[in-house]
Amino acid sequence: QVDAYVHVFVASVDLGAGSFDNCSIDTFLVNGSDSVFFNCSNLGINTVNVFMSDPSGNPANCVSTITVEDNIPPTANCVSGPINLQLDPNGQAALTAAQVDNGSVDNCSIVNRTLSRSTFNCADVGSLVSVTLTVFDQDNNSNSCSVNVITNDTVRPSMVCRAATINLGPSG
Repeated sequence: QVDAYVHVFVASVDLGAGSFDNCSIDTFLVNGSDSVFFNCSNLGINTVNVFMSDPSGNPANCVSTITVEDNIPPTANCVSGPINLQLDPNGQAALTAAQVDNGSVDNCSIVNRTLSRSTFNCADVGSLVSVTLTVFDQDNNSNSCSVNVITNDTVRPSMVCRAATINLGPSG
C-alpha cells in the first residue's frame, strides 16, 4: 500500500521470508539491493529478482511478484459558495468541475472530477441548488464535497414593437 508520502519500502529479507540454508544465509538482495522502493508510478503488478547466498557463496534466486496499491482516497476541496451562474440568451447555464474544485489533492494523482449536476435553466432561477463534486484517483478511490449554486437571469427580453392603426368608432 502506498502511503500518504507516496512510497512503499520493501526489504529484501521480507521477500525471502521462509528461505533457508543448511548452514546459514548471509546475503539477501532484491534487484541488487537490500531493499526496493515503489511509488505511484509502480501501481499494479511488479516483478523483482530476489537473490540470496550462504557463507560458502552458494547462490539461489527467484522472481517475486509485488502488487502495489493505493487505497487512500483523495481529498476533495470545494470553493466556498454560493456560485452564481448566469443564464445565457437561450436560458441555459453550464457549471464545470473547474468552477467548483478548489485544489483537491491525492497522494498519487486525481484522474477524474464529476459533478452531480452541471446544467441549469430558467426553472432554476433564484433557487439554491446543492452540487456535489466527486474526485477520483487512478485506483478509483473517491471523495466528495458540495457547494451551493444560484442561477440568475440577467438577459433582457427582446421586444418587438409594431405600428398599429386604430380606427375610432362613431362615439370617439
